[in-house]
Amino acid sequence: MPVASTALVLFVTGCSTGLGLALVKVGVEKGYKVIACSRTPESVNVNGNASNLLKLKVDVTNTKSVESAFQEAIKVFGSVDIVVNNAGYGLVGEFESYTQEEMHKQMDVNFWGSVNVTKKALEIMRPKGFGRILQISSVAGYYPSPALSLYNASKFALEGFSQTVMRELDPSWNIFITVVEPGGMQTEWANKNMSWSKAHPAYTKSTPGGQWREFWKTYHGSEETDPYKAACLLLRLVNQSKPPAKFILGHDSLELIKKQHSDISKEMAQYENLSKQATRDDFDYSNVENLKAALGAN
Repeated sequence: MPVASTALVLFVTGCSTGLGLALVKVGVEKGYKVIACSRTPESVNVNGNASNLLKLKVDVTNTKSVESAFQEAIKVFGSVDIVVNNAGYGLVGEFESYTQEEMHKQMDVNFWGSVNVTKKALEIMRPKGFGRILQISSVAGYYPSPALSLYNASKFALEGFSQTVMRELDPSWNIFITVVEPGGMQTEWANKNMSWSKAHPAYTKSTPGGQWREFWKTYHGSEETDPYKAACLLLRLVNQSKPPAKFILGHDSLELIKKQHSDISKEMAQYENLSKQATRDDFDYSNVENLKAALGAN
């Protein structure tokens, strides 16, 4: 039988360490009903009321595992209101060094895992007219970092997917998807959770790829963001009546994204006239004005 409660139900993936674990801890502290999903749920070390916390063994790359997790969440807590897609890891190496298996696994966990969870979450949220989904992307989903090409790709894909789905939802369903773009965070992401390809011999330490591989070896420990503070902040966001489509987290992320905006704007201005020179001769330019008006209305 479902547990009778007016508390919101929080469903978090990737909870064994870092931000996911912090979200579970903050959620329990603040009285949420929390479903902590992990491949190793026994490692989710949280002091909380047993009736307030449900730990589940979940593989986000397996649709049957995801389906089972949501079924159990509804069985125990009656609903799912907030979903945080946090499961993921970084794969370091020069693009040419990656094996097919390494590349597919990176996309399966970071992108397809979030897709699988989001699909099931929407199925539950839509009929009841409420839902909040946080997609934990990265600054690397907007400003790509060398020696992380497939990680960057997985986050770019997640952002494009999430923004598109948000535009498909009927506003009356009261479902909001927020893409979160953290910079460096004091977690195990750049430590024991990092995966490394075998170095490609062409990318020596004198090449940019080789230099960035060396950078990531010493990055852990220098990260800016506190995961507990981040978790508190994110749970404040989802309680807004209209959460943002994107949320940039951290000074480093802000500065890198500003840089990307600046670079894109400069290059766009430089090539703007050239961009318009492939227009067909009989094109109706009122279509451009109509597009501007439609974009302005949105």
